[in-house]
Amino acid sequence: LEKAKENETQIRTPAQLPGIFTDFINGQYRYIVPNNKLTSAEVDEQIIDALNPLLETPFLQVSREDLGGFIGGLNTLSAKMSASPATPLSNTAGEKMITVIRNARFGGAKNRFHRSSSDLERAIGKFSSALKVTPYGAFRSIPEFAVIEDPQEKLARNLAALPQEWEANGAVVSLQRFKEKYLFGNDTFYHGTPDIKNVVSILRGGSALLGTIKFGSNNHGRGVYTTDDRSVASGFARTDGLIATFKIKKGQNPIILDIAKISNLKSLKEFATQARAQGIEPFEALRRKYGVDIIINTHILIQNFGVVDTFVNDGTGEGLEDHLIKRQREFRRSFTSLQGIGPGGPGQ
Repeated sequence: LEKAKENETQIRTPAQLPGIFTDFINGQYRYIVPNNKLTSAEVDEQIIDALNPLLETPFLQVSREDLGGFIGGLNTLSAKMSASPATPLSNTAGEKMITVIRNARFGGAKNRFHRSSSDLERAIGKFSSALKVTPYGAFRSIPEFAVIEDPQEKLARNLAALPQEWEANGAVVSLQRFKEKYLFGNDTFYHGTPDIKNVVSILRGGSALLGTIKFGSNNHGRGVYTTDDRSVASGFARTDGLIATFKIKKGQNPIILDIAKISNLKSLKEFATQARAQGIEPFEALRRKYGVDIIINTHILIQNFGVVDTFVNDGTGEGLEDHLIKRQREFRRSFTSLQGIGPGGPGQ
């Protein structure tokens, strides 16, 4: 912004890109294909710079006319990292890559590392896979967050109706039955985590990390794992963790599916096979096609955070702020003790 007159401002854009601000407002940005005057390292840096906004800003997309060039550049960089994993990038490009991944973690890269429904997302997924075997592999862990979808947005998607066979087998659970049978007459369920950063993510974005739990060969599937028993959540939170409490939002009528009721049906098995063939996790496919919000598979797995209200406290009932203040005081006391300086002076 540049001050033009006493009470006016104007936005200045590069002369060679007069529509750049309008593109941004419309959710697009330009990718300028590197010219042949740039070194290989500079080309890598430019591709990484272009990747950054995709992973940090949810509404942005590469403009249609530049998409092919960007995907081509990203695929070339992925191939380069796979071919020479020990020294794939220059120091400057490597530093940029570390910064991009670190920043992307806070928003889970808008789940763009985990989708595969477009050529661009597949290119990002290929890049992520190539990244795993490089020195930047320690920074590759971009988390995946549960979707937050408003019920009105779901209606706009013209969702398919759940198969009648599934309803006939009792897999579709009403809200009243969910509270009575699965929450034992209560209306709250819990998620315990020893990592405060996970709970901060819940508070910032209203969503939580997706995960899977496997016991032997039995995989309970992807979702945010919750329980009706607060003591179980407390066990996961341990001494330093926190507990998130969930309630179904007032006025909501979530789609809840008890997957165990239909686990042996041919129709479900075929649905899961088709989803995996498209690179989509079956529970995510259920959310996309049928709008399933919660799946019950031994555990209560939240798929859509748009139907729940979230409250956070630790095992003693403290809120997040109080808990963090307490942890900070404990750290200071420990640090002071290590320095040999107690309340009564040195050595106390």
